[in-house]
Amino acid sequence: MKCKVALAALAVIGIVSLSATGAHAGAGGGVPSVLTSFFVCNPVNGPDPGFQFDVESPVFGRFDAAGNPILQRLQIGKASLACAFARLFPAVPKGAPAPDPIEPGEGPQITCYPLVNQNSQGNAPSAKYSVFDPLFNNNPFTLSVPTTSGFLCAPGVYFPNF
Repeated sequence: MKCKVALAALAVIGIVSLSATGAHAGAGGGVPSVLTSFFVCNPVNGPDPGFQFDVESPVFGRFDAAGNPILQRLQIGKASLACAFARLFPAVPKGAPAPDPIEPGEGPQITCYPLVNQNSQGNAPSAKYSVFDPLFNNNPFTLSVPTTSGFLCAPGVYFPNF
Protein backbone atom coordinates (compact mmCIF):
# COMPACT_ATOMS: atom_id res chain seq x y z
CA MET A 1 0.00 0.00 0.00
CA LYS A 2 2.85 2.42 0.86
CA CYS A 3 4.31 1.78 -2.59
CA LYS A 4 1.00 2.71 -4.26
CA VAL A 5 0.79 5.93 -2.23
CA ALA A 6 4.38 6.84 -3.11
CA LEU A 7 3.82 6.11 -6.81
CA ALA A 8 0.57 8.08 -6.77
CA ALA A 9 2.29 11.04 -5.12
CA LEU A 10 5.08 10.97 -7.70
CA ALA A 11 2.49 10.75 -10.48
CA VAL A 12 0.72 13.85 -9.14
CA ILE A 13 4.00 15.73 -8.89
CA GLY A 14 4.79 14.81 -12.49
CA ILE A 15 1.33 15.70 -13.73
CA VAL A 16 1.28 19.08 -12.02
CA SER A 17 4.87 19.84 -13.06
CA LEU A 18 4.10 18.97 -16.67
CA SER A 19 0.98 21.15 -16.58
CA ALA A 20 2.94 24.15 -15.29
CA THR A 21 5.80 23.52 -17.70
CA GLY A 22 3.40 23.21 -20.63
CA ALA A 23 1.67 26.43 -19.67
CA HIS A 24 4.99 28.29 -19.72
CA ALA A 25 6.33 26.60 -22.84
CA GLY A 26 4.08 28.65 -25.08
CA ALA A 27 5.67 31.80 -23.71
CA GLY A 28 9.22 30.67 -24.36
CA GLY A 29 9.63 28.18 -21.52
CA GLY A 30 11.20 29.12 -18.24
CA VAL A 31 10.66 28.00 -14.70
CA PRO A 32 7.33 26.33 -13.83
CA SER A 33 5.08 28.46 -11.65
CA VAL A 34 4.58 27.80 -7.95
CA LEU A 35 1.45 26.03 -6.79
CA THR A 36 -0.96 27.97 -4.61
CA SER A 37 -3.87 25.53 -4.19
CA PHE A 38 -4.76 22.25 -2.60
CA PHE A 39 -5.69 19.36 -4.90
CA VAL A 40 -7.87 16.32 -4.34
CA CYS A 41 -6.98 13.32 -6.46
CA ASN A 42 -8.93 10.19 -7.27
CA PRO A 43 -7.39 6.94 -8.51
CA VAL A 44 -8.36 6.16 -12.11
CA ASN A 45 -7.46 3.71 -14.84
CA GLY A 46 -6.82 6.06 -17.73
CA PRO A 47 -5.28 5.87 -21.19
CA ASP A 48 -1.59 5.65 -22.04
CA PRO A 49 -0.28 8.48 -24.27
CA GLY A 50 2.42 6.06 -25.46
CA PHE A 51 5.43 8.32 -25.86
CA GLN A 52 8.68 9.34 -24.18
CA PHE A 53 9.85 12.75 -23.07
CA ASP A 54 12.82 14.37 -21.35
CA VAL A 55 12.35 15.90 -17.93
CA GLU A 56 14.43 18.23 -15.78
CA SER A 57 13.69 18.27 -12.05
CA PRO A 58 15.71 20.63 -9.86
CA VAL A 59 14.58 18.67 -6.78
CA PHE A 60 14.36 15.01 -7.78
CA GLY A 61 16.63 15.15 -10.82
CA ARG A 62 20.23 14.20 -11.56
CA PHE A 63 23.11 16.65 -11.91
CA ASP A 64 26.51 16.67 -13.58
CA ALA A 65 29.79 17.50 -11.78
CA ALA A 66 29.24 21.25 -12.34
CA GLY A 67 25.78 21.06 -10.74
CA ASN A 68 23.86 21.43 -13.99
CA PRO A 69 20.66 19.36 -14.30
CA ILE A 70 20.78 16.30 -16.57
CA LEU A 71 17.66 15.63 -18.63
CA GLN A 72 16.12 12.23 -17.92
CA ARG A 73 14.37 10.25 -20.67
CA LEU A 74 11.08 8.88 -19.29
CA GLN A 75 8.25 6.75 -20.71
CA ILE A 76 4.71 7.84 -19.88
CA GLY A 77 2.42 5.10 -18.61
CA LYS A 78 -1.33 4.97 -18.05
CA ALA A 79 -3.03 7.80 -16.19
CA SER A 80 -3.39 6.79 -12.54
CA LEU A 81 -4.81 9.88 -10.80
CA ALA A 82 -7.33 12.56 -11.69
CA CYS A 83 -6.75 15.74 -9.66
CA ALA A 84 -8.67 18.99 -9.25
CA PHE A 85 -8.25 22.19 -7.25
CA ALA A 86 -9.95 22.10 -3.83
CA ARG A 87 -10.61 24.31 -0.81
CA LEU A 88 -10.11 22.90 2.70
CA PHE A 89 -11.95 23.89 5.85
CA PRO A 90 -11.25 22.93 9.47
CA ALA A 91 -13.64 20.25 10.71
CA VAL A 92 -16.24 21.70 13.09
CA PRO A 93 -19.11 20.08 15.01
CA LYS A 94 -22.48 19.89 13.25
CA GLY A 95 -24.38 23.16 13.54
CA ALA A 96 -21.27 25.24 14.21
CA PRO A 97 -20.65 28.23 11.94
CA ALA A 98 -18.60 27.57 8.84
CA PRO A 99 -14.95 28.44 9.42
CA ASP A 100 -12.69 30.29 7.04
CA PRO A 101 -10.88 28.06 4.54
CA ILE A 102 -7.35 26.85 5.28
CA GLU A 103 -4.80 28.79 3.25
CA PRO A 104 -2.59 26.41 1.26
CA GLY A 105 0.51 28.59 1.11
CA GLU A 106 2.64 28.16 -1.99
CA GLY A 107 5.50 26.09 -3.24
CA PRO A 108 7.05 24.51 -6.31
CA GLN A 109 6.45 20.94 -5.02
CA ILE A 110 3.44 19.08 -3.64
CA THR A 111 3.04 16.34 -1.08
CA CYS A 112 0.07 13.97 -1.26
CA TYR A 113 -1.65 12.25 1.63
CA PRO A 114 -4.13 9.33 1.46
CA LEU A 115 -7.69 10.19 2.50
CA VAL A 116 -10.21 8.15 4.45
CA ASN A 117 -13.80 9.21 3.79
CA GLN A 118 -15.62 9.36 7.13
CA ASN A 119 -19.00 9.52 5.33
CA SER A 120 -18.35 6.52 3.06
CA GLN A 121 -21.35 4.35 2.24
CA GLY A 122 -19.44 1.55 0.51
CA ASN A 123 -18.38 1.66 -3.14
CA ALA A 124 -18.73 5.15 -4.53
CA PRO A 125 -20.19 5.64 -7.99
CA SER A 126 -18.02 7.04 -10.76
CA ALA A 127 -18.66 10.14 -12.80
CA LYS A 128 -17.61 10.38 -16.45
CA TYR A 129 -15.60 13.33 -17.67
CA SER A 130 -14.35 14.46 -21.06
CA VAL A 131 -10.64 15.20 -20.58
CA PHE A 132 -8.63 17.60 -22.73
CA ASP A 133 -4.95 16.93 -22.06
CA PRO A 134 -1.90 18.41 -23.81
CA LEU A 135 -0.25 14.96 -23.71
CA PHE A 136 -2.97 13.84 -26.16
CA ASN A 137 -2.79 17.02 -28.29
CA ASN A 138 -5.99 18.13 -26.53
CA ASN A 139 -7.97 15.41 -28.31
CA PRO A 140 -10.69 14.56 -25.78
CA PHE A 141 -11.00 11.17 -24.11
CA THR A 142 -13.48 9.93 -21.48
CA LEU A 143 -12.37 9.16 -17.96
CA SER A 144 -14.45 7.54 -15.20
CA VAL A 145 -13.55 9.11 -11.86
CA PRO A 146 -14.82 7.79 -8.50
CA THR A 147 -16.76 10.42 -6.54
CA THR A 148 -14.77 9.85 -3.35
CA SER A 149 -11.28 11.29 -3.20
CA GLY A 150 -8.22 9.16 -2.64
CA PHE A 151 -5.52 11.79 -1.94
CA LEU A 152 -5.11 15.33 -0.72
CA CYS A 153 -2.12 17.17 -2.19
CA ALA A 154 -0.70 20.36 -0.70
CA PRO A 155 1.96 22.73 -2.06
CA GLY A 156 5.26 22.90 -0.25
CA VAL A 157 8.98 23.36 -0.59
CA TYR A 158 11.51 20.52 -0.51
CA PHE A 159 15.08 21.03 0.68
CA PRO A 160 17.61 18.19 0.54
CA ASN A 161 19.13 17.08 3.86
CA PHE A 162 22.84 16.60 3.39
